[in-house]
Amino acid sequence: QTLFLRCWSEGGRHDFSVGHCAAGPNAFVACESSGALDFSGPIESWASGVLYDNVHIDGSGLHLENRWGADQGAGWCAANGVIWQATAAEIRCLSPPGAANRATGVWGACTGDGVFDQVNEFAEPVSLFRSQLAARLGSEAAAAHLGPIGRRHFGATNPGVARAKALVDASNRAATTLREVIESAGEREPIPVDGNGVPEAPTPAAASRDRSSPSENRLTLTGGRLLVGDRPLRGERFTPIWWRGNIRPGEAPSFGAAVTRFVPGRVGRGFTDDLDVLTDDMIAAGVAILEHHHGLWYDRRRDDHTRVRRANGNVTPPFYEQPFARSGEGTAWDGLSKYDLTRFNPWYWSRLRRCADLCDRKGLVLLNQHYFQHNLLEAGAHWADFPWRSANNINDTGFPEPPPYAGDKRIFQAHLFYDVTHPRRRDLHRRYVRQCLENFADNANVIHSIGAEFTGPLEFVEFWIDTIAEWKRETGKPALVSLSCTKDVQDAILADPARAAAISVIDIRSWWYGSDGKLHAPAGGQNLSPRQHARRLRPRRPSAESRRRAVLEYRERHPGKAVLFDGQPVP
Repeated sequence: QTLFLRCWSEGGRHDFSVGHCAAGPNAFVACESSGALDFSGPIESWASGVLYDNVHIDGSGLHLENRWGADQGAGWCAANGVIWQATAAEIRCLSPPGAANRATGVWGACTGDGVFDQVNEFAEPVSLFRSQLAARLGSEAAAAHLGPIGRRHFGATNPGVARAKALVDASNRAATTLREVIESAGEREPIPVDGNGVPEAPTPAAASRDRSSPSENRLTLTGGRLLVGDRPLRGERFTPIWWRGNIRPGEAPSFGAAVTRFVPGRVGRGFTDDLDVLTDDMIAAGVAILEHHHGLWYDRRRDDHTRVRRANGNVTPPFYEQPFARSGEGTAWDGLSKYDLTRFNPWYWSRLRRCADLCDRKGLVLLNQHYFQHNLLEAGAHWADFPWRSANNINDTGFPEPPPYAGDKRIFQAHLFYDVTHPRRRDLHRRYVRQCLENFADNANVIHSIGAEFTGPLEFVEFWIDTIAEWKRETGKPALVSLSCTKDVQDAILADPARAAAISVIDIRSWWYGSDGKLHAPAGGQNLSPRQHARRLRPRRPSAESRRRAVLEYRERHPGKAVLFDGQPVP
């Protein structure tokens, strides 16, 4: 039920496409793609009744086909579709069981078991869409508002002398392009294409961008307790999903919420979350703290956990945006341009700031985890698309390349990542930590943590705390800091008066007393994840009493600091 009339694109991918179960009729009429980088046509499952009428794809194909396992198992993408009077480098027309796809008056390399007619020949009428519209409205004049579609075809094999002269005169000029037709149409102002001077689109929640925190909802640390206004902070913690997902409407919501997940053109649970709705849902569910760290990888193709370089940049949404911007240079392992770790992704950070603004207003807490150790250990796929990997950025990070995958499957790069004696990496870490702080400089209800599953060495935690202290001195801004690491590292930091003074919250995650009273406390810097430690040592799960014991130990020793407990479950 949608008409795309006179659309022009240059250097795009899937320029004229429809998505999952798109209900027809949808028509692309008089459309052109110049220098196309990938095919046009339905790209997701079972789009019905799509018409490609006078569509011309320069450099790539026009496909009605079965895409099999591509894009999370798209399978048959087109049913009862029609290609009419079209050209493309390759035209694929295949018919699924129970439906037929047709191609008439098509020019290009044609393949498939669909219904082909007049291959490398012109078809009549020139435009199927215009002809059917005129028939439905009762006259050709009734369809005149569409304007001319396509080019009238005439015989020029044996012209007379006068006709040949006219054709020769016309051959001195380049053929009129669709872009020229569009730009010369009517008296309207041209649509800006560079974004300069385009005002920001208003949003229903524009008023909520006020970043001030009402006093009754402001997070403070008082007497070793976290207060929201004058109320103790109470509620559950919620960690959004950080990989997996699809954009099939019937399935996407089941993957839950994610602050920095992006699906172009789609807002809602499983897509680009409406953060106002998300924070309201947290309040309704009794959730007080939203934990956040960046996604494990950018696009869904890596969900297969392979380590292979992608053949192209045909990424699959939903996208888990990364903190860093793409450079526009080179090719990363996912087929897109490499990252620049000195530049930060404005969409990612603006989303987090918007979330923090809402937490300030509504009395919630954003726990921003600076690092995500999952990329550094365990499955090699965790490292494959990681922005810090040497192959994926322009910043000379100095990690070994090709990666030394252990057993051609696992990865151990934490010891290099946390090595703050490496001058280049140290500078990049410092820039990144300062960005984490600067982004929330005016927010009250944000707690900064090094990471949810951090098991790195003491030296890196010292560097991290020192960088925070440096930023606070320079800016005069406060920052609530949570110490979340192994017990030996926690104790060493808390025994250091200068660094202990920077800590507001002690977060117990990687150690606990089991229900048998035995202490499970693996050391930091051993290059194993929390669950790898737990699998090796096989501790008992913590009981309610053992949790209380751990919290009281720190409360008694450090009465001015809040203590949280979230012991890792035993796998």
